[in-house]
Amino acid sequence: MRLDGSTKAIGTMCPPAVRVVLAPGGLAPAFETRSNASGLPPEIAFLSAYGVAPAQLIAAAGLARKQGVPPDRALLAGGAVTERFFYECLARHLGLAFIEEPVRLQDRATETYPQAIRAGIARFEGPAGPCWLAAPRGEGLKALLRAIRRGGIQRSRLAITTPSHLSRCGREAAHRRIAADASYDLLSTDADLSAHSGANPLQKGAAAIGLLIFALSFAIVPSAAANLWLVAIACVFFATVFFRLYVFAAALGAPRARSVSLEDHEFPNYTIVSALHKETRIAARLAAMIERIDY
Repeated sequence: MRLDGSTKAIGTMCPPAVRVVLAPGGLAPAFETRSNASGLPPEIAFLSAYGVAPAQLIAAAGLARKQGVPPDRALLAGGAVTERFFYECLARHLGLAFIEEPVRLQDRATETYPQAIRAGIARFEGPAGPCWLAAPRGEGLKALLRAIRRGGIQRSRLAITTPSHLSRCGREAAHRRIAADASYDLLSTDADLSAHSGANPLQKGAAAIGLLIFALSFAIVPSAAANLWLVAIACVFFATVFFRLYVFAAALGAPRARSVSLEDHEFPNYTIVSALHKETRIAARLAAMIERIDY
């Protein structure tokens, strides 16, 4: 979604292939808002000037307080506004460039991945030198609003984008490191847990002894070998069953742990992933049932 207003390329900041959206009227931020009067958090209050209903912002702020999450996160998770619309409005509100095209992050992005993506800011190289590409969230967004208000940021060196776009650019810049970590990180962290070098001598010896015993049993007593192996497997099975019964019986007399009442914001966040294929008829009902889960 593109906001109404002037659109111009800033050649001193970004490569010609990068398109940016600049707030009308130059770089003057619109900080004289009704947000303070409404009591809304500054991270989302600015959206009221761009057509977002105050009721939606109030509901998001209430949900954020209840769940202990940043207001912008609650608003975006609720689907009231899209991520792109949110960050375009933020860029316009702050009088900063909004970048929507791929940019090449500096080589240092490889060293700082994924910390830079989590922090929501990374450097990219422009014709006039290094520039910052920011996709602030939560406390980072609040800090950016405060810094802009105090005039502590050089705006010609800062541009806004969405977290999704910043993540894509970061993964592209660090693709070699990502591939190397996926292939060798476990090996460098704990070689004993990695199968990179194959089975160790102990594992090979145990496998060889097992195969030897299995072969000798059929070579020495071929008529009874099958029955002996069935008896051995049955013993292992019944040992497992009796162990579980023992654990169950031992737990009957154990004191029960007292349940502790927790507030919503004290629970960890979780995500429900539901795979659907040609199931349009039940999608609405499934979503309604998920909404009824009392976490």
